[in-house]
Amino acid sequence: MTTLLMLPPQTATTREWAARVATAVSELTVVIAEDEAHAAREIGRAEAAFGTPSPALLRQAGRLRWLQAPQAAPPAGYYYDELIAHPAVVTNFREIYNDHIGAHIMAFVLAFARGLHHYLPLQLRREWRPAPSDTGVVHLPEAAALIVGVGGIGSEAARLAEAFGMRVIGIDARRREAPPGVSKLDGPDALDGLLPDADFVILTVPHTPETEGFMHRARFQRMKRSAFFINIGRGMTTRLDDLVAALRAGEIAGAALDVFEPPARRSPTLDDAQCADHPAHRRLRAVSGRSPLRDPARQLPSLPRQPTPPQRGGQVPLVLVGEQAGGNVVIQDLTPICYARAGAGWVLRRTCATVPIVQSIRMATATKSMRGSP
Repeated sequence: MTTLLMLPPQTATTREWAARVATAVSELTVVIAEDEAHAAREIGRAEAAFGTPSPALLRQAGRLRWLQAPQAAPPAGYYYDELIAHPAVVTNFREIYNDHIGAHIMAFVLAFARGLHHYLPLQLRREWRPAPSDTGVVHLPEAAALIVGVGGIGSEAARLAEAFGMRVIGIDARRREAPPGVSKLDGPDALDGLLPDADFVILTVPHTPETEGFMHRARFQRMKRSAFFINIGRGMTTRLDDLVAALRAGEIAGAALDVFEPPARRSPTLDDAQCADHPAHRRLRAVSGRSPLRDPARQLPSLPRQPTPPQRGGQVPLVLVGEQAGGNVVIQDLTPICYARAGAGWVLRRTCATVPIVQSIRMATATKSMRGSP
């Protein structure tokens, strides 16, 4: 039996995931570790794990071949030296929220473009004060969106923005070819030169040493006074004090944040109320991933039985079989994994690539040793 260890701390959601996987995959033993001591007793026999292992746990993880990070973009410090050197493949939640957050970004764009940030507060106060006919509207076919971070979410946002007639420019540190919808793609060095041309600046980038605080006052001042700033990536990429100062000074027209810098990192004179009450700043938080598709009742349909993939080189450490999408695989709504179909066999991709969610899966385990590389 293959063992999947759910690392602490546990929540109602992780316990539910564990129960559903165990029910759906009879070949799998799922162990829920409630604390570090319990995890230490179990990690030595686990081939797969979900969560954040401490260095002490990792030293005992001699059989571990797959580690699922519990975030789409693991936070700073998740990858430490021992984990980087460990032979286990590490995957994350990347791209499972493309459609949800792409739509959320466009909700912000459309709200600003049609002046809803102006009209909705008036409606709540039962006031009728229409703006002058030549103000308050951004005609999207004449507008430009600058998307900083053209990964899965950024690409989906670009596709939607282009469908509304917008000209989309992308900035990405790794990507070399523009995805559909992006008319021009540049590297991070081009950011300062592109900011003055954008009507919407949309951040989707993760928090890294390079991106921490990289949206600061000087960059807001490079934007058009009529431009809007949208951040759905990570809060630490944007200096919130500088953003609020730019809004108060009228240096940009507005901002929408799905994420923001924690209070401990802000000026002591800046609180949540000051941020939320600014007339040009409408914050919606922790709603971007919501969708009826995430209803648990719709996430796991009946699981058809499928034959175990053939072994390659005598060993297959762990195989997740996808029913659709050409062999791309996923465990329920948990994660993409780094196996892909190659002809009649299977290969392990040591560098995790983007893979779409499929609706029906099962787990098949090899009959030979789980140690070594396939």
